[in-house]
This record gives sequence, C-alpha cells and structure tokens, in this order.
Amino acid sequence: MERTGLDRQRIWSSRSHHLPAGLGHREIAFIKGPEGNGDTEDRWKAVLATCKNLGLRVDPRLTVQLERLERHVDEGRVAAQKLLHRGKRFTALVAYNDISALSAMTALQEAGHKIPEDISVMGFDDIEFASIANPPLTTIRQPLRDMGAKAAELLIRKIAGGQSTKSFCFRPELIVRSSTRPHSLDRQQTAVKNKAKNPPQPSASKIDGSAKRILL
Repeated sequence: MERTGLDRQRIWSSRSHHLPAGLGHREIAFIKGPEGNGDTEDRWKAVLATCKNLGLRVDPRLTVQLERLERHVDEGRVAAQKLLHRGKRFTALVAYNDISALSAMTALQEAGHKIPEDISVMGFDDIEFASIANPPLTTIRQPLRDMGAKAAELLIRKIAGGQSTKSFCFRPELIVRSSTRPHSLDRQQTAVKNKAKNPPQPSASKIDGSAKRILL
C-alpha cells in the first residue's frame, strides 16, 4: 500500500535539538499532546530520545500535557500557567503545536515574561498566525502542498488499479523566527546593562526581521 507522511523522528529531534544544541538552552519546558491522540506518543518518544542523546534531563516538573486537542487554544494557556505555578525556572518552551505555543506565549507575557528575552518558545505546524504573532513564532513547517499532491497522485493510481507498497516520507522545515534566541544572549545583555554608559543590545525581534528557513 502506498503512503505519504512526514519524517516524524527528524521533526521532533530537530525541535528538541534546536534549543539546547543550537541555542544553548538546558532548562526546557515541554507541552505534550493529549492522551489518546495518535501523534502524542510518537512525538514524545522522539523528544526523549533526542534529549538523551544530548545529555539533557527532561524534568517532570517542566512537563505538562494538554487535556483536550479540540480545546487547545485554552489548553496552551492553562499549560503555561501550570508550569509557572510550579515555580521551576525554565528558559525555553517546546509546545505540541503552534496554537498551544501561541496561547502559552500569551500566558507567559501576561505573567511578566518577555519572549524571547526571558523564555524562548517553539511550536509546530507553521499556521498562518505564527508569522504575525508578537513576536513571530519559531516553528516546524509541514510541506502540505507536496504531501497533498503526492497523495492525490497515489489515489489516482489506486483507482486506476495500480498496486504498490512504496511509502513517501517528506522532510519538514525548521522556520526560525523571533520567538527563540540563544540563551547566552540573556547573560550578555545583563552584563551590558550593568555597564553604566553602554546601552542594551536590541531585542531579537529587531535583529531578526525575517524568518530563517532550514530544511531538516
């Protein structure tokens, strides 16, 4: 049987790898998908495997789970509030998807945290609102057009009587925007501010006005 899909191991390993290895974050919070969702376990296993490879401990105090996917607009906000209530410091947040990331980002900002100066936030899907959020959201983009075209091609072949067991796996893109930044910049900015005559460096949203696309 012919199938199309994403390289999920590559997706979730890249998300987990981007923040600690690429940006120097070690205290990372995670918002998991809801129980019973087909992707939740696969995504979480990939996160755990990548963190293990990087020598990064996944702290249960920094892990929360969405209750229901159909209400994830509210759930992302609730998840971020739970993390803050636990009192365990974190410098980055990896969310299950963009919607939960954006609502979590709102909750963090309402609590007085600056994104990404205090906490970097990363989502998944690259929905329309991700690029116009404040700040624009770093995320993973799915090649939906290519996947749809191949799926249509396979369907036509099947209807025409073709038989195949070939699977097609598509590579996603890491879209780096202004909601993430190197953790070391926080320390650098603190040092700069402590020098009386030196002005603070511009925020990441001013430095990075456009997204950086990385094929995974």
